[in-house]
Amino acid sequence: MNSATRPGSTEEIGDKVTIIGKIEGAMALLAEQAVSNLLLRENRQIECETTINGEVSICNLEEAGDRVTEASVLTRDEMRALFSLVAPDWESRIRTGGIDGPIRMGPTARYRANIFLWGGAQNDVADGIPGLLGCLIRVIPETVPALADLGLPGQIRVLADANYGFFLVAGPTGAGKTSTMAAFIDHINENRVGHIVTIEDPIEYNLVEKKCRITPREVGTNVSTIALGVHDAMREIPLAIMVGEVRDSDSLVETFQIGRAHV
Repeated sequence: MNSATRPGSTEEIGDKVTIIGKIEGAMALLAEQAVSNLLLRENRQIECETTINGEVSICNLEEAGDRVTEASVLTRDEMRALFSLVAPDWESRIRTGGIDGPIRMGPTARYRANIFLWGGAQNDVADGIPGLLGCLIRVIPETVPALADLGLPGQIRVLADANYGFFLVAGPTGAGKTSTMAAFIDHINENRVGHIVTIEDPIEYNLVEKKCRITPREVGTNVSTIALGVHDAMREIPLAIMVGEVRDSDSLVETFQIGRAHV
């Protein structure tokens, strides 16, 4: 983005439309593949990553049948527009590390993104942002998988039906943590009556209310921290609390303290 391009200007709006179109085009082209992530990097094509049984594979749109053209390469202006969709204040925050946030492209098109800088200081340009711009987008399926379809041990259902307990889901990126938690909560939602509170950064699966009432809270939008979200939830007599991801010590302590108190 050159110095004349302002937030909210016609040029920025045009760049947002362009980058969204490229992302949606990649989604459509790769619709029949098991895409886990989209990798977007300045001066590169969009690439897709899949993780199956711990093995990662990467392909770009050319390998998926698209033709490499200058228009398919991501420009700095487009990446800046994408960054502003994830975090409007990204320029003041990006130098200290990557930023997580949701991208919403419509009522049902929801993705989780991590934006970051890469390439080193040798890639400084006139806009003052040190390095090239990159983004990893996690594709979130619209449908929550059934607990029985995940290939997990049968004891998992027993845990979902328990009145008290603390269920910890851990594993590497792409292992299925988010899908497992969503399926676990949806099983409770289908079989029991109560109030479910989720604290997520950002909200991922769209959990449809069945027998339960579900209150999803997004960190940074509805509550400032995971720890505060968990603390608030305990005032609501919840049947279950789902914490999407614990990334700091305060959230870890608050989550484990409440979990221990109710086991």
